[in-house]
Amino acid sequence: MDARTWSLALNTLLLAGATCAISLPLGSALAWLLVRTDLPGRRIFGLLHSSVEDQVAGICLAMLAIFAAAAALAAWSAARWTRRQRDRSSV
Repeated sequence: MDARTWSLALNTLLLAGATCAISLPLGSALAWLLVRTDLPGRRIFGLLHSSVEDQVAGICLAMLAIFAAAAALAAWSAARWTRRQRDRSSV
């Protein structure tokens, strides 16, 4: 790999490390505050959290359905193509 690729990879790793180093303590402190204290707006964060969980589950199910349909379509298309090739070679 050339120098530019290594530079970009290093930049990506530094950015990922900095993001984790900043978000982990902040997220942990916020989670501790929400669970252990009576902050105003605590119920709103609980509602947002459950809403996000539902959305993630819905997106996962939708992706599963799309991938299953694509796999079934690919299998049907391959079988049809194979059948046509076999019919053409026998004529």
